[in-house]
Amino acid sequence: MGEGASRAARSRLVPARGNADARRLLARRDREGDGPIPRSLFALSNGNAGPASEALAGICRSRRRERDALSEHNDQSMNEHSLSTSRLVLEPLRESHADGIYESFVDERIWTYFPKLRPTDPQALRARFLRWSLGPPADTPEALAWENWVGFLQESHEAVGTFQATIMRDGRAHLAYSVFPRHWRRGYASEAMSAIVDHLFQNHDIDRVVSEMDPRNEASIALAKRLGLSLVASQTVDEPQTRTQGTLLRFERNRNVRGSERVSSRKGVDVSRVRDTL
Repeated sequence: MGEGASRAARSRLVPARGNADARRLLARRDREGDGPIPRSLFALSNGNAGPASEALAGICRSRRRERDALSEHNDQSMNEHSLSTSRLVLEPLRESHADGIYESFVDERIWTYFPKLRPTDPQALRARFLRWSLGPPADTPEALAWENWVGFLQESHEAVGTFQATIMRDGRAHLAYSVFPRHWRRGYASEAMSAIVDHLFQNHDIDRVVSEMDPRNEASIALAKRLGLSLVASQTVDEPQTRTQGTLLRFERNRNVRGSERVSSRKGVDVSRVRDTL
């Protein structure tokens, strides 16, 4: 997908120097769990960083230039797929979506398993959505494309949640979603993610979809099974937020498996033991 173009775009950027405001902003975003801004994207090639607001503008311009450079090597943008289902319209996510869904997006019930990733204010959500809309992070070369959607009801155009697929260069696509609490238990997550999985297998060169989740997240486990994913691994991972260790379940579905079908677990994974802990 134009590795040369990506390197060329990044080569036009240099680290910011002597900008205390920008450094404080970067540290704040890192602390709040909104993901670090790649240092190479923090200033333009003149090496002179202005106030924090100018630095942010520079980030946005730099990421847009990198995306444009990559797009020159694609016949079709990988971030512009609108999808629809019987009840929903999935619009490619944009920064402007943040204003209309902020209150729903920051509902604490959504962030039960990762509270430090909850946006702190509308500006933080706009910044997050801007990054999501510009494709995979420059410091994640293993990611080929990053598709994000906001789901709306067809009749009322009320937002029901956000949905994400990270397409990797090794043929995997990682799934993620967030349905707003007022729309829970109405089948919207299943409807949207089913359409996304079909879209991924039809329009991207992937061989499997993957979803990882906390074993306490019973709703996501049930959704994964409805989508035809099966548990293939249980691993102990470090939880930076609590400085403890926890369990992460990994579900997968191969290309040739339909939704609601079961995939046999990989050899060596004691699926029954893991299920007993749910």
